[in-house]
Amino acid sequence: LAGWPLGAIMDRGYRDWHFEHHRTVGTPRDPELAYRGAGSLYAHPATRGVILRRFLMDLVGLGVLDLAEFLKQILPQRRLRYWGPVALYGGLLAVCWSLDALWVFGLWCASVATGFWATFRIRTWMEHVGLEQAGAHGSHRFAASWWERLLFFPHHTDCHYEHHLYPQVPCSKLPALRDLLVAREGDKGRAVLTFRQVLDRFPSFDGTLR
Repeated sequence: LAGWPLGAIMDRGYRDWHFEHHRTVGTPRDPELAYRGAGSLYAHPATRGVILRRFLMDLVGLGVLDLAEFLKQILPQRRLRYWGPVALYGGLLAVCWSLDALWVFGLWCASVATGFWATFRIRTWMEHVGLEQAGAHGSHRFAASWWERLLFFPHHTDCHYEHHLYPQVPCSKLPALRDLLVAREGDKGRAVLTFRQVLDRFPSFDGTLR
């Protein structure tokens, strides 16, 4: 229900890719490094201005090639599995055609290549970019405000650090998990920054955690 409308195939596709990312995060075997590793946009020091500029470019569709590259990374090798998204888009196109509402089909495709990808890239910046620490602790730890969650981090995706520590915990329970961990860790735990504090630290990231 969530994957096919976005062109993502879960079975033998995104799910396996994501599990391998969890097992190897921050190592040369991490599959995410195929699109955010050395030589990529994410490998260079970034400022708020750089991130904002990329966000605005994505909003008008100028990041569509990056979206295609990401989909290429997560698609399964067996093309027989492509039938799901193809059938879904074909059915949507047929319904819109029959109702003389092709603009609905066009609007959906455009929204995936613009608004969806723009917000998805923001989450990409805020997950592991700038950190070279391998293992579950190699994620940014920050808390987003209500409007930041509404725009960029739905389903508590701002709790990505906790998600990597305990990936079996459902997204609805991640804030409670964070509260338990912070209470247990005390002063020895990783500080929970704000979204803006992480953005401010991007230009000086050297792979270490300070």
